[in-house]
Amino acid sequence: MKQKTLITSLLIGVFILSLSYSGFTQDKKFRLGAFGNFNLANTNEKTDELDREFGANFDRKLRSTVGAGGLIEYWINPTVAIQLKALYNQKGVKFEGTQVIPGLGIIDYNFIEKLEYLSVPLIGKVALGKGTTRPYVFLGPECAFLLSAELEVTAEAMIGAQVDTTINIKDDLKSTEIAVNVGAGIDFPISSLTGFLEASYGLGITKINQEGEESVRNNIIYLRFGIIL
Repeated sequence: MKQKTLITSLLIGVFILSLSYSGFTQDKKFRLGAFGNFNLANTNEKTDELDREFGANFDRKLRSTVGAGGLIEYWINPTVAIQLKALYNQKGVKFEGTQVIPGLGIIDYNFIEKLEYLSVPLIGKVALGKGTTRPYVFLGPECAFLLSAELEVTAEAMIGAQVDTTINIKDDLKSTEIAVNVGAGIDFPISSLTGFLEASYGLGITKINQEGEESVRNNIIYLRFGIIL
């Protein structure tokens, strides 16, 4: 809880800083901003172990999550910029399975891995065209620090019985991960500010699990809206 409060305070501070220091951005080389994400999170985990343990057929599903943060952007020239982001980022995955047990009937399982990170992407951004409304493409690495990790388990039988439990799995995961982000977006004017919309894909490079032969990696689709001074 203390970690979440600290990160939330940090992100709010970045946003307030971006509003307070508008004079810092008047030369247009440095720009500050804030944004929010809608995420579609996934991992490359296989379901074989779950299938064997529960005698069920599991499917891996995307997990809908959110994120928010701030950024600082430096324009090397009118076309190329370097951007540093810091964001509270939710990742993870869902597993859904069905098992048939004599006397109990069908049992539906729902497992959700809820992973929370402080993500710090460093992005190279290339703008296309001229004017105040410009599309762009970007690419760069990300270092993410694990804040919390939980496995939420729900088992529900047709007869009405239901079991819900949450397991702390942070000790089973590595404290950091490295990823690569690639995407595209568009800058557009909003009064005296600049708004942006972008979509990107985050590909995990390092594995997140501490043990096991399988190299589990996060994969995530980002849909982002933000404001830049």
